Amino acid sequence: MSLIHYLVILSAGTLISWGAWYTVLVNVNPFQAGPFGFLLFYGSLTCALTGTFSLLGFLMRLAMMRDELLFQKVAISFRQGIFFAVLLDGILLLQGQRLLTWYNLLLLIIGLSVAELFLISRKPARQR
Repeated sequence: MSLIHYLVILSAGTLISWGAWYTVLVNVNPFQAGPFGFLLFYGSLTCALTGTFSLLGFLMRLAMMRDELLFQKVAISFRQGIFFAVLLDGILLLQGQRLLTWYNLLLLIIGLSVAELFLISRKPARQR
């Protein structure tokens, strides 16, 4: 798949995800939908934020880091887009349950940072 095809598919998926999130936000009553409504809300928001952060991260890497290969920029921006989306959704989920405190936020950030450091430190199979 070429870079243009990837960016078009990611952009279209992101727009569809934002549309799904807006539809859930407007049409789903959280008091009547139960856990399925919250799953739809957080799932569509996670997909939308992942696509948005991935696209923005790729564009920033494209403008600032000229020495990386394109597929490396895509992979890193997608991974970090997932982490930022999980961070924001985690914050919203904790706040919705009235559990958002500074130490819970710190634990969430530390957990995501450890996961990022683990993924950065891995060597690809061809370099072992």
